[in-house]
Amino acid sequence: MDKELLRNSAAILIEIRAELHGNVEDSVVEQLDEVIHDLEAAQSGKTERVITALEILLLLGTLIEKVPEIAKTLEFLTLLIKNTPNY
Repeated sequence: MDKELLRNSAAILIEIRAELHGNVEDSVVEQLDEVIHDLEAAQSGKTERVITALEILLLLGTLIEKVPEIAKTLEFLTLLIKNTPNY
């Protein structure tokens, strides 16, 4: 997998974790920590495990399901895009 994609994915998840910490169940934060660790290990080459783009998307999907605020924001953005002329 592209190291830049791994780096960007980890950076985004770190930002999300900082925003969510204290506002969601500990299990969600623990899951985020695990995913961030896996992404950083794959980026640095410290693991032989290959993380695919599909795995990253599936993990993000799981995160979205566990954090209703993210799901609501995505729904709002989807409606906004659909209602934007010429899009």
